[in-house]
Amino acid sequence: RDLDHRAACRHAAGNLMALGHRRLAFVTLQAPPAGDIASELGFQEAIAATREEVTSSVAKHDGTPAHLFLTLRRLMAGRDRPTGLGVTQAYHALSVISGLARLGFRVPQDVSVISRDDDPFFAFLQPEPCRYAANPKDYARRILPAIVESLSGQPVSRRAEWSMPRFLRGHSLAAP
Repeated sequence: RDLDHRAACRHAAGNLMALGHRRLAFVTLQAPPAGDIASELGFQEAIAATREEVTSSVAKHDGTPAHLFLTLRRLMAGRDRPTGLGVTQAYHALSVISGLARLGFRVPQDVSVISRDDDPFFAFLQPEPCRYAANPKDYARRILPAIVESLSGQPVSRRAEWSMPRFLRGHSLAAP
Protein backbone atom coordinates (compact mmCIF):
# COMPACT_ATOMS: atom_id res chain seq x y z
CA ARG A 1 0.00 0.00 0.00
CA ASP A 2 2.08 2.76 -1.34
CA LEU A 3 2.16 5.39 -4.02
CA ASP A 4 3.00 4.13 -7.48
CA HIS A 5 6.16 6.18 -8.02
CA ARG A 6 7.03 4.15 -11.10
CA ALA A 7 3.75 5.07 -12.81
CA ALA A 8 4.05 8.71 -11.72
CA CYS A 9 7.53 9.06 -13.23
CA ARG A 10 6.48 7.23 -16.40
CA HIS A 11 3.68 9.81 -16.63
CA ALA A 12 6.13 12.67 -15.93
CA ALA A 13 8.48 11.63 -18.75
CA GLY A 14 5.45 11.23 -21.02
CA ASN A 15 4.30 14.77 -20.21
CA LEU A 16 7.75 16.16 -21.02
CA MET A 17 7.98 14.25 -24.31
CA ALA A 18 4.41 15.20 -25.30
CA LEU A 19 5.46 18.85 -25.13
CA GLY A 20 8.44 18.18 -27.40
CA HIS A 21 11.28 17.67 -24.92
CA ARG A 22 13.89 15.36 -26.46
CA ARG A 23 16.71 15.79 -23.94
CA LEU A 24 15.62 14.62 -20.51
CA ALA A 25 17.35 13.96 -17.20
CA PHE A 26 16.26 12.28 -14.01
CA VAL A 27 17.66 13.70 -10.76
CA THR A 28 17.92 11.21 -7.90
CA LEU A 29 20.02 10.09 -4.96
CA GLN A 30 23.26 8.11 -5.38
CA ALA A 31 21.97 5.56 -2.88
CA PRO A 32 18.26 5.70 -3.64
CA PRO A 33 15.51 4.10 -1.56
CA ALA A 34 13.23 1.60 -3.31
CA GLY A 35 10.67 4.22 -4.34
CA ASP A 36 13.36 6.25 -6.10
CA ILE A 37 14.63 3.17 -7.92
CA ALA A 38 11.09 2.47 -9.13
CA SER A 39 10.78 6.14 -10.13
CA GLU A 40 13.91 5.99 -12.28
CA LEU A 41 12.66 2.78 -13.91
CA GLY A 42 9.33 4.39 -14.77
CA PHE A 43 11.01 7.49 -16.21
CA GLN A 44 13.29 5.35 -18.40
CA GLU A 45 10.40 3.06 -19.43
CA ALA A 46 8.49 5.98 -20.90
CA ILE A 47 11.54 7.08 -22.87
CA ALA A 48 12.22 3.54 -24.13
CA ALA A 49 8.59 3.21 -25.27
CA THR A 50 8.59 6.31 -27.46
CA ARG A 51 9.22 6.24 -31.19
CA GLU A 52 10.82 9.67 -30.97
CA GLU A 53 14.57 10.08 -30.65
CA VAL A 54 14.99 11.07 -27.01
CA THR A 55 18.21 11.20 -25.04
CA SER A 56 18.21 10.84 -21.30
CA SER A 57 20.63 10.84 -18.43
CA VAL A 58 20.47 10.18 -14.72
CA ALA A 59 22.05 12.79 -12.44
CA LYS A 60 22.89 11.28 -9.06
CA HIS A 61 23.70 13.31 -5.96
CA ASP A 62 24.36 12.59 -2.29
CA GLY A 63 21.33 14.48 -0.96
CA THR A 64 23.15 17.56 0.28
CA PRO A 65 22.29 20.93 -1.25
CA ALA A 66 25.95 21.58 -2.12
CA HIS A 67 26.39 18.29 -4.00
CA LEU A 68 23.00 18.60 -5.66
CA PHE A 69 24.02 22.04 -6.99
CA LEU A 70 27.37 20.69 -8.19
CA THR A 71 25.56 17.82 -9.95
CA LEU A 72 23.08 20.26 -11.51
CA ARG A 73 25.87 22.58 -12.66
CA ARG A 74 27.61 19.66 -14.41
CA LEU A 75 24.34 18.48 -15.93
CA MET A 76 23.51 21.91 -17.36
CA ALA A 77 27.05 22.78 -18.55
CA GLY A 78 26.95 21.00 -21.90
CA ARG A 79 25.60 22.24 -25.19
CA ASP A 80 23.20 19.27 -25.26
CA ARG A 81 21.89 19.95 -21.76
CA PRO A 82 18.46 18.62 -20.89
CA THR A 83 15.36 20.73 -21.40
CA GLY A 84 13.21 18.60 -19.10
CA LEU A 85 14.00 17.32 -15.62
CA GLY A 86 12.27 14.78 -13.40
CA VAL A 87 13.19 15.05 -9.71
CA THR A 88 12.39 12.49 -7.03
CA GLN A 89 11.95 14.38 -3.77
CA ALA A 90 10.30 17.70 -2.96
CA TYR A 91 13.29 19.29 -1.24
CA HIS A 92 15.53 18.19 -4.08
CA ALA A 93 13.10 19.77 -6.56
CA LEU A 94 13.28 23.00 -4.57
CA SER A 95 17.07 22.83 -4.74
CA VAL A 96 16.97 22.11 -8.48
CA ILE A 97 14.63 25.02 -9.22
CA SER A 98 16.65 27.48 -7.14
CA GLY A 99 19.90 26.06 -8.54
CA LEU A 100 18.68 26.55 -12.09
CA ALA A 101 17.89 30.18 -11.27
CA ARG A 102 21.38 30.61 -9.80
CA LEU A 103 22.84 29.21 -13.03
CA GLY A 104 20.78 31.65 -15.12
CA PHE A 105 18.10 29.25 -16.37
CA ARG A 106 14.42 30.15 -16.24
CA VAL A 107 11.78 27.60 -15.30
CA PRO A 108 9.87 26.71 -17.47
CA GLN A 109 11.10 28.90 -20.35
CA ASP A 110 14.55 27.24 -20.49
CA VAL A 111 14.02 24.06 -18.47
CA SER A 112 10.86 22.25 -17.41
CA VAL A 113 10.85 20.58 -13.99
CA ILE A 114 8.48 17.96 -12.59
CA SER A 115 8.70 16.82 -8.98
CA ARG A 116 7.61 13.28 -8.14
CA ASP A 117 6.65 14.43 -4.65
CA ASP A 118 4.48 17.17 -3.24
CA ASP A 119 5.01 19.46 -0.26
CA PRO A 120 2.90 22.36 1.03
CA PHE A 121 5.76 24.82 0.41
CA PHE A 122 5.35 24.32 -3.35
CA ALA A 123 2.25 26.53 -3.28
CA PHE A 124 4.54 29.43 -2.31
CA LEU A 125 7.05 28.99 -5.15
CA GLN A 126 7.00 30.95 -8.38
CA PRO A 127 6.60 29.21 -10.67
CA GLU A 128 4.61 26.66 -8.72
CA PRO A 129 6.12 23.28 -9.62
CA CYS A 130 4.32 20.50 -11.44
CA ARG A 131 4.17 17.55 -9.08
CA TYR A 132 2.38 14.44 -7.93
CA ALA A 133 0.29 14.46 -4.78
CA ALA A 134 -1.30 11.73 -2.75
CA ASN A 135 -4.85 12.15 -1.57
CA PRO A 136 -4.40 11.72 2.21
CA LYS A 137 -7.96 10.47 2.77
CA ASP A 138 -7.69 7.92 -0.03
CA TYR A 139 -4.27 6.81 1.20
CA ALA A 140 -5.54 6.42 4.78
CA ARG A 141 -8.61 4.48 3.58
CA ARG A 142 -6.37 2.07 1.65
CA ILE A 143 -3.86 1.50 4.45
CA LEU A 144 -6.20 1.40 7.46
CA PRO A 145 -7.38 -2.22 7.06
CA ALA A 146 -3.77 -3.50 7.04
CA ILE A 147 -2.94 -1.42 10.12
CA VAL A 148 -5.98 -2.78 12.00
CA GLU A 149 -5.04 -6.36 11.08
CA SER A 150 -1.45 -5.85 12.14
CA LEU A 151 -2.38 -4.19 15.46
CA SER A 152 -4.79 -7.00 16.29
CA GLY A 153 -2.02 -9.55 15.83
CA GLN A 154 -3.46 -10.97 12.64
CA PRO A 155 -1.36 -11.52 9.53
CA VAL A 156 -1.99 -8.83 6.96
CA SER A 157 -4.27 -10.47 4.43
CA ARG A 158 -4.40 -7.84 1.75
CA ARG A 159 -2.10 -7.84 -1.23
CA ALA A 160 0.04 -4.84 -2.07
CA GLU A 161 -1.95 -2.04 -3.64
CA TRP A 162 -0.43 0.78 -5.62
CA SER A 163 -2.08 4.16 -5.77
CA MET A 164 -1.35 6.59 -8.60
CA PRO A 165 -0.77 10.05 -7.13
CA ARG A 166 -2.70 12.92 -8.67
CA PHE A 167 -0.80 15.13 -11.13
CA LEU A 168 -0.85 18.81 -10.12
CA ARG A 169 -0.07 20.80 -13.25
CA GLY A 170 1.64 23.80 -11.65
CA HIS A 171 3.59 26.18 -13.89
CA SER A 172 7.02 24.58 -14.28
CA LEU A 173 6.23 22.73 -17.50
CA ALA A 174 6.38 24.19 -21.01
CA ALA A 175 7.47 23.27 -24.51
CA PRO A 176 11.24 23.56 -25.04
